[in-house]
Amino acid sequence: MKNKMSKAEEIKEVAMVSAIIADCITKPLYDEMQKQGHGYIDTIDTISQWAIEFVKTHKKTSWEDVLETGITPLSKEIKDIICYDDAVFDFAHYKLELMMK
Repeated sequence: MKNKMSKAEEIKEVAMVSAIIADCITKPLYDEMQKQGHGYIDTIDTISQWAIEFVKTHKKTSWEDVLETGITPLSKEIKDIICYDDAVFDFAHYKLELMMK
């Protein structure tokens, strides 16, 4: 990601991360949210919050460097992180793991 994003670029980035997170964990997250008395809208809101957190956390990450060196996974689900998508998947699974504790 660029060091300095315009507001429009940041919104687009959050939307893309939200879509990736939703694609990989909506069902298990929704199931967990239902156990806690929440519904679908709360599930989608949680995904949005996690996407914002991911974008803020990785504002200065050099994905070219990650491609060469990787980064340490946070979750038990993902074994290697060598690209942007891997990092989003890992972050989503990590946040879900924390919620399910």
